[in-house]
Amino acid sequence: MNVKRIEDEGQTLSTPTGKVLGVVDTRAGFDELVRALSSAGFDEIEEMDGVDGVHLLERIHTFFFSDMESRILKWHLDELRQGHIIIMIPTPSDRIDELQEIATRHGARQLVHYGFLTITWLTK
Repeated sequence: MNVKRIEDEGQTLSTPTGKVLGVVDTRAGFDELVRALSSAGFDEIEEMDGVDGVHLLERIHTFFFSDMESRILKWHLDELRQGHIIIMIPTPSDRIDELQEIATRHGARQLVHYGFLTITWLTK
């Protein structure tokens, strides 16, 4: 299992194409979800949390698709400010349903898939 915490080093994040993003409320919930995802073969997992996550998201000023991105960005900023964790999982299109089922079962919410030129809400 490879979990990478994205730290603020002044960089600008790129669009998370090919990834499912979601919110996990607690560190214990995050760890449980990571174990479940890893058991299913989802080994590349990224996380954002705390002040670093807020600073990273506050630097995003351009969007590629629609106002949906700005709404998601606002929700994610609000979640980070409340102490929650944003999880990002590279997911092949043929495994999105499987990932959604695992993540939802383990308490992840606001799951969103960033596809090629699409954004799809998986849960609310």
